[in-house]
Amino acid sequence: MNIAADTRTWHHLRTCDGAPYPVRHQPPTGLTDTNWNTNYEALGITADQGNQAQCVHEAAHAVTALAAGGYVAYAKVNIPWRAGRLGAGHVVFGYFPHPAQAAVALAAGERAEDRWLQETGLWTPRRAIAIEINASSDRQTCTTRHPDIGFGTTDHDYRVLHDLADAALDQHWPATVRVADALAHHGHLTGDDIATLADLPNGTHTAA
Repeated sequence: MNIAADTRTWHHLRTCDGAPYPVRHQPPTGLTDTNWNTNYEALGITADQGNQAQCVHEAAHAVTALAAGGYVAYAKVNIPWRAGRLGAGHVVFGYFPHPAQAAVALAAGERAEDRWLQETGLWTPRRAIAIEINASSDRQTCTTRHPDIGFGTTDHDYRVLHDLADAALDQHWPATVRVADALAHHGHLTGDDIATLADLPNGTHTAA
């Protein structure tokens, strides 16, 4: 998979740990590097909305993994929300026919949340940036596995991964929403549960 260079701008802000963090959107005027609170109360959304956003995030990881021929063990979210904190869920997947497809599945979580906010009329630049901050572990996993991928600093740009994730979600958005709704109801789904809901085969649980 060719992840080409990209000339679109990354904006860099500093999060609570003081490290520069790249985001797609220009931070709104008046927000400083020290007040990027990503709890749902600070973002002006309800606990139910925050919960659904995270379910969409995890569902997107799982569905795009299946669509690429990967194996999904399970998806899980923590309900009720822990102290209103976004980012309380995870998906276990692996064994892709092409290892680079895992990078797209990792990028799909934050792109699905952004899409869900837009489709529900909840999107704002601040909320979009919060989603990107909450995807820091996905980004770190991706760039650790693929150190040639960067944020405007290498010939292989993470922004192009976002484009590939968006394209995968275009093809599998109804399935992603179905899985998210089931995950919100149950809190935990097996890979086979997800495959059935998405109408996609689960991959083979063997080493690539």
